[in-house]
Amino acid sequence: MWIHGGFHSIKKHREFRWLWLASSINSLGDELGAASILWATIRLSGSLSDLGLLFLAGAASALVSPIAGVLGDRFSRTKLMVSGNCILAIVTAGLGIIIWTYKSKGNVPFWMILCPVLVSFIVQPLAQVGAQQIISEFVPKEEWDVANSVYTVSSQLTWFLGPTLAGILVSAYGLVVPLFIDVFSFLLCAFFLYRIPFKKYESNITIRKLSINFIEGYRYLLRHRILIYNSAIVFFFSFFFGVYGVGLPLLANRQFGGPAAYGVLWSLFAVGTLIGGIIFSSRSWKLPIAKSMNTVVVLWGLLTLLLLINVDSVIWVGLVMLLTGLVYAPYDPYSAILLQRVVSGEMLGKVSGSIRPLTGLGGPIGGFLSGIGVSYLGIHGLFFVSGIGTVAVGVIALLLPSFRNFDRDIKVKTE
Repeated sequence: MWIHGGFHSIKKHREFRWLWLASSINSLGDELGAASILWATIRLSGSLSDLGLLFLAGAASALVSPIAGVLGDRFSRTKLMVSGNCILAIVTAGLGIIIWTYKSKGNVPFWMILCPVLVSFIVQPLAQVGAQQIISEFVPKEEWDVANSVYTVSSQLTWFLGPTLAGILVSAYGLVVPLFIDVFSFLLCAFFLYRIPFKKYESNITIRKLSINFIEGYRYLLRHRILIYNSAIVFFFSFFFGVYGVGLPLLANRQFGGPAAYGVLWSLFAVGTLIGGIIFSSRSWKLPIAKSMNTVVVLWGLLTLLLLINVDSVIWVGLVMLLTGLVYAPYDPYSAILLQRVVSGEMLGKVSGSIRPLTGLGGPIGGFLSGIGVSYLGIHGLFFVSGIGTVAVGVIALLLPSFRNFDRDIKVKTE
């Protein structure tokens, strides 16, 4: 019944309708733009290490996100999101013109791709800074759950459709057309967000106060060993996950025909995540949270190693991607629950803000080193190292007393 209620919220609350339309169109456009940039780097830059640098640029978003949050508390979130999307449209259009100009030569200087991409990653947090707050402001409290569900599901649906559609468009129309579709999506997103009333927020949060919040968050982190261990596990899990960002497109390009196959593989992962989410949310999870979370890490590593059984078969790789999505589905909810059980309510925002820049660097650094390492290890070696490393991270976490005794200690603490 939440579907009926969700569409009722979309119809009833105009501001939420604009936000939902903006998010849905923008998410789909992002998939197209990301695919063009990825394949432009693979086909036109001429260096595998450049692919690693492309992923390293993503670290900028993790570092800028806390600053974007402060700006969102001090200025109109809607204006910031509109401005962010307009800047992204300009930057993406510039990148499209660069690729169109150089594609006939068969080579694009990589710095001309990297610089616009880096600017995009810096601006991206501004373009997304106020979505959840807009829901809480314009939708009645009793409808928050339904509105948030519909908002999330719309993003997930574009995640399912986006990779395959992006792959098909890149294969059929080249690298430039999807980029300009992404430009159009940014402008359309800005137009829909502009229809939402602007509000200015007089918050007492300053850059100095943000620094104090970080310090308090890190102090809290250092006093709770389980949080340190969990941050390290998330970092290294993301680090080894970064291998997929480099290894999978190279595999698709060499063995499976390129962008279309690559898109289908990630769509299968998304389908697995959806199925897993439905399974795990349909019943109360009674197994220990910390052990379950780290078991997911071990299973992910084992599935990565399974790729090597028949890595040249697109059907086999697709099946493994489907299974990895299924296994991964409960990981983020487990991680959030662990944080909520350890951190007091008044400290949750500060601790989360302190952890996010640390854990958010894992994937970009992993992708960067994968771009360098693939020249020496090959694709097979890259996935082997990723699988072994991920299994090792999960096993170490399962053996740590802080994780093994987590549920028991929390139960004793609450009694």
